[in-house]
Amino acid sequence: MNFGVCFTCPVGVRYSPNHHLQKAIATGKCKVEANVAVRRIIVDDRGRARALVIRRTGSQRDEEHAAKVTVVAGVRSSPPGCCLLSTDEKHPDGVGNESGHVGKNLLFHHYFTTELRYKDALYPGRLGPQTGQSQQFVDPPTRGKHGGIKVDFHSWPTLANPWERRNGREILEDFEAMKRSRQLGLHCESNLSAMKYVTLADEMDRYGDRFSRLHYDISDFDRSTHAFSRKFSIASRRGRTRSTRSSRKIQWSSAQALITWELPDGL
Repeated sequence: MNFGVCFTCPVGVRYSPNHHLQKAIATGKCKVEANVAVRRIIVDDRGRARALVIRRTGSQRDEEHAAKVTVVAGVRSSPPGCCLLSTDEKHPDGVGNESGHVGKNLLFHHYFTTELRYKDALYPGRLGPQTGQSQQFVDPPTRGKHGGIKVDFHSWPTLANPWERRNGREILEDFEAMKRSRQLGLHCESNLSAMKYVTLADEMDRYGDRFSRLHYDISDFDRSTHAFSRKFSIASRRGRTRSTRSSRKIQWSSAQALITWELPDGL
């Protein structure tokens, strides 16, 4: 697949949510409260959320922010942590947690990367998204023993860790290599596990609330998927490059790549 540029972007180059956020604010019906921490969700006698307990940065007191509708959304551990903190007599284990599932069945994207190297300087990084993608291995015959994989051809460079360099010359050598490299990404399917969850930690934050604690153990299914990802080889009509880590051999150019798969031993 080749998605081209991001068509949601107002100028057809890249998208930022600030664009539509500013449009929403301009209607006069949307207000953004910055520098505010949400501490609790308050529910009424029917168990419906009626307000939030918030603390503004620099303030020494809490406030209630009433709302007809409350949407709990965020990144990773914040939403379940807020629900688990929102306890009362009717909800001793937190809001919406009568089943005990809040914070459970946590699932992340698993993403392995390797490096494609070229003779020519391609100057990667000029385009944000991975516009070249292959779904050839999303549903392979052995799926179930391991996860499916979407292959991403990035325009991103392979970035070295500058703290591992000893002098300016080594840093400049890294930049020179970056001009001739691109990342290859393997976007891997994972599975639910009892050992992937969010709970409350014993440590307290600056407001006296327990931090959210994230526990995430890689499962045997994830390890099998990683082993499957190491079976790829890629060939193209022209050009040759080499990779590190995930692939045995990579041959790839920007023109009509063909991806093949080496069967695991025993199949």
